Amino acid sequence: GYTWLDTGTHESLVEATNFVKTVETHQHRKIACLEEIAYLNGWISREDVLATYEVLKAQLDRYPSLQNDVNFLSEFSTQNKNVDFAGRIIYNDKNVEVFNFGKHKGCPVEEVFRTIDRGYYDWMMQGDFPQNTKNVITNIKLRCK
Repeated sequence: GYTWLDTGTHESLVEATNFVKTVETHQHRKIACLEEIAYLNGWISREDVLATYEVLKAQLDRYPSLQNDVNFLSEFSTQNKNVDFAGRIIYNDKNVEVFNFGKHKGCPVEEVFRTIDRGYYDWMMQGDFPQNTKNVITNIKLRCK
């Protein structure tokens, strides 16, 4: 499939980064870098690539707390560890899937489904949640049995 990621603002850039990281992590697929493809095919010049780099470097120079390191920047730009694309389910600091919204925010999903609120799964499945979120909670629910 195709997705257009608008990165015209700082917030949308972070959102796009989180989306790409989530897809690459959970689907074990790489998302294309159009600039790299364009450069390798001769559609943009070396100067275009260097100009893009200069913009990034200027941002790194402006904010001394940022490190010029891909792993650092990846970790820095990750606001949370999304399990689903929408960020309704995230990994907590113990790497356990927890709800990131509503009355069970911060509670482990398995615990809610098993003991706290057994009807919550059905409520979510009937609700207006993205299909990816429903797939994630279904996989978690199946582990609870």
